[in-house]
Formats: sequence, C-alpha cells, structure tokens
Amino acid sequence: MDNGTPALFRQGLPAGMRLAIFASLSVVLMLVDGKMQTLEAFRESIASYVIRPAEAVTEGTVDALASGGKFFTTVSSLTEENEQLKKKNAQLSFDLLEFNRLKAENAQLQSMAGVRSSVHISSLVGVIQGETADAFTHHLDINLGSSDKIEPGMPVFDENGVLGQISRVRADQSEITLLSDPALQFPVLLPRSGIRCATAATGNDQIVELQYVPAAADIQKGDAVQTSGLDRVFPPHMPVGTVVSVEKVPGDAFAHVTVKLSAVPSVGRYVMVGLVKDPYAGDTPKPDAPQSSAPKEDEP
Repeated sequence: MDNGTPALFRQGLPAGMRLAIFASLSVVLMLVDGKMQTLEAFRESIASYVIRPAEAVTEGTVDALASGGKFFTTVSSLTEENEQLKKKNAQLSFDLLEFNRLKAENAQLQSMAGVRSSVHISSLVGVIQGETADAFTHHLDINLGSSDKIEPGMPVFDENGVLGQISRVRADQSEITLLSDPALQFPVLLPRSGIRCATAATGNDQIVELQYVPAAADIQKGDAVQTSGLDRVFPPHMPVGTVVSVEKVPGDAFAHVTVKLSAVPSVGRYVMVGLVKDPYAGDTPKPDAPQSSAPKEDEP
C-alpha cells in the first residue's frame, strides 16, 4: 500500500532545492552578462518591443484624456462667454436706442424754454422662453417676473425698437403682448410729417396698419414711425417701424397705410424691459399741502 503523496498534489523538487538552482542560475547569468554583455541585445529588444510601446500607449491615453477635458472646458467657457456677450450686445443696443431718442427729443426742445426732458429709464435684460399656446394672440414668455420687480404695463424693447408691453406677471415669468396683437393699440408719430395716429393689427406678426390717417396726409413709403409718448407708457421717439405701403382709394376719406415693425421677436433671444410704467410720472408737480384755515388765537 502506497502511503506517499497523491499524484494530484505532487509538486516536483523541494522548494529549497528550486531556490538554490534559480539563485545559482541568476548568479551565473549576471556574471556572464557583466563580463561578456550577452544580454544587452535581449534587454534592448524587450525595451523596444514591449516597454516603450506600453509607455507610448499610456502617455497617449493620458494626453487624450487631458485634451478631451480641456476641450469640454473650453466649449463650456466659450458658450458662457458667448451668452454674456449677447446680453451685453442687447443692453448696448437698447442704450443706443435710448440715446437716439434723447437726441431727437433734445433737438425738439432746443427751441422751447422751461420744458424738462424725460429721464433716462432703466432696463432689465430678459430671455425669450417661447410663444404662448394661444394661436389667436401674439404673446411671448420671458424669464423675468415679479421677483425681478416686473409689473404689468411696463414697455418691452429689443435691439431694433419697441417690441410690446408686459401684460401678465408671475413669480419668475412674464408674458409680453406684442405690438402685432389685436388687443394692443398704441399711438405713434411720423416725425417727417408730424402726423399722429394709432396702430391696428393685421394678422401678420410683422405688419400693422395705421388707423384714421386722412387721405390728404403727407405720408410716403419709407417714412419712419416712432412712439409718440401720448400713452405715457412708451417713451417718445422710440423706433416702431417703417411705412411699407400707402394706398389712397378715390372717395375714401382715409388712406390705407401699412407699417413693417422694427422689432423681430422671432430672430432675437434677448429683450429689455423698461422698469417704469409711466416715464413721466415725475414730471407732474405734487399739489401743495393744504393750509389750515383755523384762526390764530390773539396774543395777550
């Protein structure tokens, strides 16, 4: 009966003998390599075909990951910078409109004495979030609300001119009624001829019609249309649009005049809300305090 180690667990030479053999072999190889440099070519081959390619792959992977991180960081920063520049451009465009308005008003007031010009209105830049679901109205939603001190009635502009008026306000969102909406009519001025009239919707989001313009009025294609300021909502001399057609029917007392609006809400993304409801609220002097009519007591 065989009481030795089963064949399944036989491990060959004892561990101590294997250690001695491999240690001796290592010493011999080191002596031979140190004297004859026989393993130099082997080491160079290992370095050339194994180690260096592995290093190149590792470095390439690290560089690719770093480049990818820089790319996404750059895209994110450029996108944010682009949004800031767009907002700044919208604000500068509004400032230019306000400057041109004040310039025109100043020229008008040079021949008048004792008349104070309207003050410069402050504005807040908002982002258009989309149109309302109602197909019969021309409304836009913006990301400004009552938390931004927005109130119904405030005028709204874009970089080209008057856009509309705030009609509904929520906490963080407001609704703009555009100038082309059937519910919004406002007084305008044609500065070349001095004619004052009102607008009316035509169903086109870029075209309005001037109401009750006499057929004998001096109106030509290309005439500028501006706000008159009579509604005490929009400051005067702000761009509204340009006359595109003048039709005078014989026997008709009024001319059919159509105007193309300057503001294009479908193109721009930013709007400016004037943070006033009445730009002339400060022009009306307050009444003096009533004086007491009680008689004074006689002094002793």
